[in-house]
Amino acid sequence: MTKGSANRRQRRAETKGGLHALTQESLNDLYCNLMEDIKRRSDVIKNVIEKKVPLPNIIAFELCYLQLRKICELIARGCLAAHGDIPESRNQLGGEYNANKIIKRLEALHPTFYPQPSQQVHDDAGKVREVKAVTEGYLSKTEFLRLYGECGEVLHEPTLEKRVVGSGLTIDYERINDWCGKIRTLLNHHQIQLRDDAKQLWVLMQSKDDGKVHAFQMLKQDGPLPTPGPS
Repeated sequence: MTKGSANRRQRRAETKGGLHALTQESLNDLYCNLMEDIKRRSDVIKNVIEKKVPLPNIIAFELCYLQLRKICELIARGCLAAHGDIPESRNQLGGEYNANKIIKRLEALHPTFYPQPSQQVHDDAGKVREVKAVTEGYLSKTEFLRLYGECGEVLHEPTLEKRVVGSGLTIDYERINDWCGKIRTLLNHHQIQLRDDAKQLWVLMQSKDDGKVHAFQMLKQDGPLPTPGPS
């Protein structure tokens, strides 16, 4: 049996078994797919704000917040995929869709589950010399929960009372840009600390070779890893 046919059989078995049957390698691939979806939804927001999509203003504004909400859900599901080594994350949260619940439950299972942003420092030859932690300007865990709640407020139809008194939405694209900037800073190059202290998932959102997301499981070596920023 060839290696290709063996891989296809493994993928079929994993698909049949659902989330519980996925190997860590397959979970890493799933994580990359979720991050690619975030990039696509970020492009939608960019195109709407630049008026490349002809829509009524309120519809355009709500469409942007719909994408932000989806991005929050994708980040939460990505955390689940990255932490496939935690049985409870599959058993208790595999079918959960609410990003707020996923984040809070993961925090109880593994407090350092959230992505930590970093920045690659290159030498004169263009090779990565070191990786520095990003400590500000990114979507922290606290801000993630705030954004997810804000998306719900925007996307739910206002009550009759609010309609009567004319208390409608304040259309603010600058705020949307700010949220998008924080998300980019969080994800552009980030690490996720796995339950095993010696292992991290390192993720690059835009490879210079193929423009795709790549994820690598790294083992801790002698010397400090990037120090996490505030939650």
